[in-house]
Amino acid sequence: MPTIFPTHRCFDDVLDHQAELRTRDPKTAARQLIVHGILLAPEDGHGVHAGEPFAHAWVEDDDERRIYEAGILNGEKVWWSADRDEWYRKMHVQAATRYTLHAALILNWQHGHYGPWVRAYAALCGRQQGRAQGSRAGL
Repeated sequence: MPTIFPTHRCFDDVLDHQAELRTRDPKTAARQLIVHGILLAPEDGHGVHAGEPFAHAWVEDDDERRIYEAGILNGEKVWWSADRDEWYRKMHVQAATRYTLHAALILNWQHGHYGPWVRAYAALCGRQQGRAQGSRAGL
């Protein structure tokens, strides 16, 4: 099975993806949530030591009980999915904050960046709370 590598832009990826999905498939976008959280790196952490906490963003669909996230496969960005419960176990999810697209867009506008907006998550990716980085999605 080929390896899907992280994009290292997960917060940007999920907000941009969901904003675009809202125009293409509003019903699906409405039932999905953007999730920011703290995970513990698995054995195949791609540069992160196993067991080390890191901040991450993904999309959840409760109707399907699946998570969706972006990755790099053969040099191209792809979206892939996994069973939510299985993925949570593998990634050792320690904390999770869920946002509707509307709420995420407001926070994106207020903070001037894609996130994370929770101080504990921001500390894990070196981003200062309130420091503008990146652009604003979907506005």
